[in-house]
Amino acid sequence: MVQERISKIKTHLDNLKNGTLLNKYPGFLGQGNLNDINNVSNQDITWTYVRKYWHLGEREFIEKLGTGSSTQFIFNLDKIKQYLKDNNALPSKTTDADSIL
Repeated sequence: MVQERISKIKTHLDNLKNGTLLNKYPGFLGQGNLNDINNVSNQDITWTYVRKYWHLGEREFIEKLGTGSSTQFIFNLDKIKQYLKDNNALPSKTTDADSIL
């Protein structure tokens, strides 16, 4: 059992070193929790983009992880901005989209 775990860890570390592990979320550079995404008074336009994208029902560039108070979000802000721009859905101000949950 111990040897098996050691072997798995060694393989994992070798894959990290060799770059053979793929990022499950390439380009997903943004991260936050429920407080971040629901804070409509936050003047950071990032969260407005994320809320707006979420309200449109899109999920390709945002991933919700966990549930309840431990809910986290990761997202690809560049792709979200481009999607909103391409679909004429850019928020007009920082409070344009209400909280999501």
